[in-house]
Amino acid sequence: GSRRWTELNGLRGTSTTARAIFRVEASRIVTLMGDAGATATRSGEGPSARDRHFAVGGLRATARLSSTLSLGGGVSRAAFDETAQLIQSAIGTTSWTAEAELQLPGRLAVSGGGEVANLDGGSVSNRRHAGFTALRWQPRRFLSLALAGRGFNYAKSPRDGYFSPAHFRLGELSARYRLGRDLGWALDTELGIGVQ
Repeated sequence: GSRRWTELNGLRGTSTTARAIFRVEASRIVTLMGDAGATATRSGEGPSARDRHFAVGGLRATARLSSTLSLGGGVSRAAFDETAQLIQSAIGTTSWTAEAELQLPGRLAVSGGGEVANLDGGSVSNRRHAGFTALRWQPRRFLSLALAGRGFNYAKSPRDGYFSPAHFRLGELSARYRLGRDLGWALDTELGIGVQ
């Protein structure tokens, strides 16, 4: 579960989520993962406070079609509750995602995916499209380098407390260093630079 407190310009909001998670190895190829629960939000304080409840959850499937290719996809439902204004707007999201990863020679891997999300509530209904692609090289077990790009856009730009540009794109070069996994503990360090 999780608990979030937010405040901006005197507007306060809280969000509490409880969920159960499951994972099923349906076969040697397919893995199913899911969760189900509820989110309770409160906007404001005192007699004027507004309480709302959302059913949340999701289902995701991953298929390893070969030693080099895997595909995944899923659907999820969540409350859009990252800021006090979002909690006040009472927005729920329904998202569909898909992604793929291909292992290449030379310790290279390329991946990509996308998302379509419907936003209900707020002043207007909205839709978000998002996508990403990445090329990763792992010269050592503990070190990997990646070149990635991602972007998204919303169909409309309401003033409901979320960033809704017509288009947003980001390119990033990053390095990840992992230490200690063979010793029973782990330290992950990641450094990246990007342009948008």
